[in-house]
Amino acid sequence: MNKKISIGLFCDYTHNPFHLEIISGLSEAAREKQAKLCCFEFSAIDYDLKKISPHTFNTLIEKRNLKGIIILPGTLEPIFAGKQFSSYFQEQLKIPIVALCSSVLPIPSIYINNTMGMKKLLFHLIVEHGYRRLAFITGPHSI
Repeated sequence: MNKKISIGLFCDYTHNPFHLEIISGLSEAAREKQAKLCCFEFSAIDYDLKKISPHTFNTLIEKRNLKGIIILPGTLEPIFAGKQFSSYFQEQLKIPIVALCSSVLPIPSIYINNTMGMKKLLFHLIVEHGYRRLAFITGPHSI
């Protein structure tokens, strides 16, 4: 029997529409590769993030036999920003780790290209649907 590889996803809030889309895509990719995605939610509301150490994740990693970790940081960023976390996962546990959408973590990161996404969206709306009058509404740049 072929045993599925388990990948851990550590995120801060699974009810955020942006995160739900990413989690959905990761789940679909895991199914296609016959892997299992184990999602762990750590909210700053529920946990004192200052008290979380690398060893906090030991039980989760060992219990689920995780072979890799994906971090969707958000409010978890302060936890993983320290070198102690990246070195712990990579050197002590020998587990590959990657962050999504973060430029401050000392680990490999995957970024989302919003500029290219917007270009493709506009192209689709103009070419495929024939729209000519478009508006873009945004919030403050400081967020």
